[in-house]
Amino acid sequence: MDDEEPNYPLQSYNYPKNYRNDIACLWRVTSNDDMAIMLDIMDFDVERGYDRVVIGFGEHTTDPSARIADLTGRAKLKRLVSRNAKLWIQFNTDRTGTRMGFDMRLMQITWNNGKRT
Repeated sequence: MDDEEPNYPLQSYNYPKNYRNDIACLWRVTSNDDMAIMLDIMDFDVERGYDRVVIGFGEHTTDPSARIADLTGRAKLKRLVSRNAKLWIQFNTDRTGTRMGFDMRLMQITWNNGKRT
């Protein structure tokens, strides 16, 4: 991420039409070292209980303590902030049933001791 763009869109494949089955996607987002990443969920609808989006910070997607959110089904507008300059978003679907997917916005922000500055 850089300071030129105010936000970056991130959408599931084919949004706002239904995504495909059997998807495994991983996005890694990195900002400047002294910044954090803010993620706004604008629209979210995945197959409840079967398809999910897991969001976390840092390098390791397998570390449960790095997870910020584990989303399935429908979600209302939500804002999440990473604890450092690295954020990851993992989207996995099963082999049956699809929905519209998601529309998110990512923004690099100054973050100081848990407060946006």
